[in-house]
Amino acid sequence: MARARYQVLVIPYCIMDGQARFCVFRRNDLDNWQFIAGGGEDEDASILESAKRETCMELLKSAMDGGHKILVFSQFRSLLELLEKDLQNEGIAYFKITGETKKEDRVTFVNRFNQDETPIFLISLKAGGTGLNLTGADIVIHFDPWWNLAAQNQATDRAHRISQTKAVSVYKLIVKDTIEEKILKMQEEKSALADEILSGHAGGLMRMSRAELLELL
Repeated sequence: MARARYQVLVIPYCIMDGQARFCVFRRNDLDNWQFIAGGGEDEDASILESAKRETCMELLKSAMDGGHKILVFSQFRSLLELLEKDLQNEGIAYFKITGETKKEDRVTFVNRFNQDETPIFLISLKAGGTGLNLTGADIVIHFDPWWNLAAQNQATDRAHRISQTKAVSVYKLIVKDTIEEKILKMQEEKSALADEILSGHAGGLMRMSRAELLELL
């Protein structure tokens, strides 16, 4: 029997006392990352994650009080499950799509979200980042930044469809002094570089070192 192929992801999630702290994940399908070791067992990491979830919940409640409907994207299914528990504890209705959601259920959830009063949709970035029309929402929250800015923008576009009649606000939740800040900076640099190339003013590329160019890949 052939062994399953796994992808391993090592994330330096913060630097404390001059030392990098790491989380290790692995996956054997498109959407299911499994925590193996590292920061999730560290007290400081737990505090950071808990504080970020609390911030997200406060943002969700404030948005709901204003009559808004919200899409929450994350690249980690395990994180969506934690947010799901938070919503259940608060008695807040929601829908959720991950890589395990059946195609017919996705259609049903999308149609109901766009038509009923359910205020929140939890969505796996890779499973629901494309092909969905979610114009019932006018707020998009990216709980964690993704290396691929185009994929993240495509997810945002689920609310920016032709039939959208409201202004759409987008929030990115970034923890200070963590790898998330580096990812955000990289996204901004890639976006600026793309704009420079498309405008025909790519002279800046000639002034960049090989190391600087590699950092943008």
